[in-house]
Amino acid sequence: MAKKITVLVLLLFFAVILLSCTKKETSESSAASTAPNTATENSPVLKKAAVLYGYGFNSPEFVADSQEYLKKFFNIEGSKEIIKPLVYPDDFMSGKRIRISRLADYLEDPEIEGLILLGAPEDAQRPIATMQDKGWDKPVFSIVVTSDFEEDNALGIEYVSSFVIEQSDVHKTIPAQDIFDIQAEALKWISSDVKFKKDNELKAQVEQLLGSNWKLTYYTDIDTGIRSLNHFFIESYVPARVGTIE
Repeated sequence: MAKKITVLVLLLFFAVILLSCTKKETSESSAASTAPNTATENSPVLKKAAVLYGYGFNSPEFVADSQEYLKKFFNIEGSKEIIKPLVYPDDFMSGKRIRISRLADYLEDPEIEGLILLGAPEDAQRPIATMQDKGWDKPVFSIVVTSDFEEDNALGIEYVSSFVIEQSDVHKTIPAQDIFDIQAEALKWISSDVKFKKDNELKAQVEQLLGSNWKLTYYTDIDTGIRSLNHFFIESYVPARVGTIE
């Protein structure tokens, strides 16, 4: 009789331990499923994009800081590349001549799923248009600096871009940190497969990409008075923003 009681006590003891472990595992599993995962939230299945560092954005410091920021934003470790950096004019030299046509060669890389233009090198629209004529339909986001953006170049860049954003005040520069933020958001949109159509809904899409700190107004051609559907002036809602792009 005493032996049976001992066995029952042991069985009851092991049952309590097993139940306790099960509850602990369930609790840990629940906590893990509800805990915020920064890497997952900031890192969709990232698609690789080419970034052309052109006028106003092509200093070695800016290019290096830009790439470092993106790696931290998306929690990328090691040598993995999430962008193909193209520095103008260095990566477009053929002997002693600058050949912007080389951009088409870079875009032929099957890993490239979009293009972010920082600055607008002269005739950059030509190789992009060449690729688009061949069926290349990836998104092209253009961020330009007014003082370096030739009027004759504007229509071409508008034509090949999903959208163009341009600083509205020629006496101010957009802080590098803000450019990095916009660049990161653009990469997220490229990875999301969202289509940007040149229609009346585009402005709302771009505003969503940029966030609430920015005001967008339509670009209007001075000579014709025609308002562009995909070219916008950008202005900060935060007056305290200061800084330069060197």
